[in-house]
Amino acid sequence: MPQTQTNLSDIIDRISSKMNADEKFNDIELATLRREVEKLPTLCEREHCFGILFTQENKRELAIKSFENALASNKANAVVYSNYWISLKYLGLDSNAIDRGLELARQSNTPSLFLDVLIWLIVRLDAEGYMECYESLRKMKKLETDEQISLSLNECKTLQIFSSNNIIDLITFKKIGEIVINLAASNSVTLLGNLIQHKKQRSHLSISYCIDSESYSSDAVAELNFLLADNLIDSNLTEIPVVVKFIRVDKNFLDQKMDLSVHVSN
Repeated sequence: MPQTQTNLSDIIDRISSKMNADEKFNDIELATLRREVEKLPTLCEREHCFGILFTQENKRELAIKSFENALASNKANAVVYSNYWISLKYLGLDSNAIDRGLELARQSNTPSLFLDVLIWLIVRLDAEGYMECYESLRKMKKLETDEQISLSLNECKTLQIFSSNNIIDLITFKKIGEIVINLAASNSVTLLGNLIQHKKQRSHLSISYCIDSESYSSDAVAELNFLLADNLIDSNLTEIPVVVKFIRVDKNFLDQKMDLSVHVSN
């Protein structure tokens, strides 16, 4: 009897269901799944699936290697690029991963990817990267004018105003954002977003990084803020007119929480 062709979408569906449910495959299921992936007809499909599977197993280096192999095959479509970015988010975004996300958006020229990366660039306080994404979306006529984009654009303009007034340059803002994001990643802390606020009567800027109040206690957030202060001191960033801190919020307070679902190709 002829073998039934293994279905790419079915495999990704099964892996993503486990990811979204925060469950693991047992040994038998995993062995069966690996055999099915090996039967996929192209290198790109196989590496794409292995990238998602290694992500589900929290094997960061293997996941990245598989996705890079899929891209190197020159057969990758927009779904592969998007799933690579989602896998990076699932594994924990540090500043290097955000850089890779911006590269993926450029290479694929995918509006949805630009939109998602754009939000993380303002979380990193990267005004130049943010405006690059914003302009790319504007030229594609894919710029959504929802509340989230309007808020992030205003926050970016606030960073630019401070820079143009020679209060603090954009490079320093980005350095602060990188410290926060890398600290969160190294401590397995999921950021829901950030709030950049300035009152006209104040000479300083307030930047709050939001984390889920149900997942982190007040003591845990206090410890994070002590670590953040240590990192800022080590980087000689204590005498700047910016107050940076982690705060606890209801997870529904912001719409910037990352989407961990994996998009399945048709």
